[in-house]
Amino acid sequence: MNIIESLPVQKFCSAPLNTFDYLEQRALDKPEHLALHLSGNSVTYQQLYQDVMRVTSALESLVSQAATPVVAVGHMHPQLHLLLLLACENLGVVTLSFQGAGSFQMANLPSKIDLILLDEPYALPKTLTTRTELLDIKWFKQTIALSNEV
Repeated sequence: MNIIESLPVQKFCSAPLNTFDYLEQRALDKPEHLALHLSGNSVTYQQLYQDVMRVTSALESLVSQAATPVVAVGHMHPQLHLLLLLACENLGVVTLSFQGAGSFQMANLPSKIDLILLDEPYALPKTLTTRTELLDIKWFKQTIALSNEV
């Protein structure tokens, strides 16, 4: 008998399928446990889940209606970058993460990207004609209740 056959079927099938599923499960099971601690800012699983859901809701109208949209995410703030990645995953979007302005990565982004989400209005390479959306701190403050520490 192999290891998969020895696992109880119910336990095996109820395991989270991706990072968002894991976050959702933790928010239900242990909502007050610490999920993130970045730059002196502590966030519980419940807070993180609620923030991801708000960002997901706000991104729905921005994401391409392609069968499998590809979105490049370039945000310099780690917590906000994570929120964007989790929200995109929740929407079923393929993401490509990069570091932002003038980076080698930005100059070499693949041409098959449907949308680029940025935190500042960078000058994109002329060969890249992809639609961009500016999701700066102001956008996040309007989307979720961010503290002044972000």
